[in-house]
Amino acid sequence: MINIKSLTNYKHVQKVYCLALIMLLYSVTYGKNIYISELEKAEYYTNVNADSALIVLNNLEEMLSVNNNEKYRTELLILKSYTYRNKQNFDMAYNISKEVINSAEQIPDTLLLIKAYTNYGIMNFVVFNEAESRKYLDKALELSKIMFLKGKTTSSDLLKSYQNIIQHLKRFQKYHEALIYSDTCYNLITRYNLGDMSKAYFEVNKGYFCLKTNNETEALNYLLDAMHYFENIAPDNYKYNHRSYLPTIYSYLGEIYRKQERYKLSEEYFIKSLDTLKAYPQQHNHKPYILEQYAWLLYETGKYNEAIKKLNESQYLTEQYFSAKTLNDSSFQKVRNQYRGELNVRMQELIVNSIEIAKKDKAILRFRIFTIFILSAIITIILIFKIRRTSKKHTVEKKDIIAKQKQATELVKLKNRELTESTLKLIEKEEIIKQLSEELSKNKTQTSSHLLKQISQKSDNMWDDFNSRFKAVNQDFYKKLSEKYPDLSSNDLKICALVKLNFSTKEMSNLLGISNESVQKARHRLRKKLSIDRDTNLTSYISSF
Repeated sequence: MINIKSLTNYKHVQKVYCLALIMLLYSVTYGKNIYISELEKAEYYTNVNADSALIVLNNLEEMLSVNNNEKYRTELLILKSYTYRNKQNFDMAYNISKEVINSAEQIPDTLLLIKAYTNYGIMNFVVFNEAESRKYLDKALELSKIMFLKGKTTSSDLLKSYQNIIQHLKRFQKYHEALIYSDTCYNLITRYNLGDMSKAYFEVNKGYFCLKTNNETEALNYLLDAMHYFENIAPDNYKYNHRSYLPTIYSYLGEIYRKQERYKLSEEYFIKSLDTLKAYPQQHNHKPYILEQYAWLLYETGKYNEAIKKLNESQYLTEQYFSAKTLNDSSFQKVRNQYRGELNVRMQELIVNSIEIAKKDKAILRFRIFTIFILSAIITIILIFKIRRTSKKHTVEKKDIIAKQKQATELVKLKNRELTESTLKLIEKEEIIKQLSEELSKNKTQTSSHLLKQISQKSDNMWDDFNSRFKAVNQDFYKKLSEKYPDLSSNDLKICALVKLNFSTKEMSNLLGISNESVQKARHRLRKKLSIDRDTNLTSYISSF
């Protein structure tokens, strides 16, 4: 016989159990909804008010410390790293992004891993760590392709991965490769009808790369179209402040008009860029570049004092950007010192040029006053001093010729300095490639042999690229040397070119792909062919050609 009392107790326990299960499921679902809601709120604040975003994220982190959900915690840290990057606290942003990589790789969630790789890759190109940046952005792109083919992500997600690669190439000035990736993006946009917003971003990047590859007309068309689109976006049509791209577009237009010598229009756009930038603090890391380009416009239009002020301001902001408080990591310190050195070189270059031109302007002003006085006297007694006036005219023409020759010489020096600077950067990269080649040579495989062959071919092209640019700046250099010293070989002329630009023995060996000892022997043979004794400075002598 069934015990009615025990059956009643059993049913009561069942009810309690079911109620507890329902409450548990509700708390989990409710807690998840709260987390997602708060994370979306933090994501919005990140693009509006980074401090508010951090408050929300810290509260969420405390909440997650209770239930120990590693996936949610990783998503939170990715957003936290992005927020610190917006605040320009790169030390925190970098450390968090690096921590996220380790945790994301332990979680079986490919979409989360794509976010982690992307964040770390972007953080590395922010601080000029080219190799790490490209490595992780490529990883993110490959995973994005796989997930897209599986139908797990959208074409818009894949487009973002390509755009991150483009931003990397833009940062490291690989404009021709960036144009190839831009065309891939355009194909995605048109094939999957990704909308006007995506097309506008494509036009900005395409316009910039056309500008940097000296196609100003095409660049102008792309950038003007993009500008009109972003200027006409209604406030409720953008969640992430897409209009914040306007300062960048205005600065690119200013740069184009400067190259076209439409100086008034160029200045209008640079001023507009700086004014618009005030409304978008998350874009302030672009301000040093904008100020530097504006400084060159002021320099070209003869406003030397203002140019130096703008360059000083750019340098100050860059110092803040890479300050010791912001970047405590030793690799960051190295980047900061390298970037500071480049800015100091530009500053010294501008100061020297402005002082020399200021001296010329002063002499020209005096000359003009003197000329006006003489011309006034000549007008009064033109018949008496006709011969004298003719003599003065010849003097003026002679001085003008000398001034133009001097100006042309200074321009060549300026271009040679720019050529030297860019070549030294290539040499630094070549040293890294050489180290990689040595490592690959130790463990030769079919793949490594193929890579070594490609590296060798690219190294050979470095001299050809340098030589073509050198001849463009110093057009008669080889001709003058060969006329005076017809026995000079092509290798001798190479050494002469590098000596003229004051390259060290090590820099010559890296560029020419020979040993330091071979460079020293080549310099010694060159002295003999030029009949130069030990007391004569080789660099000064060759620079006279």
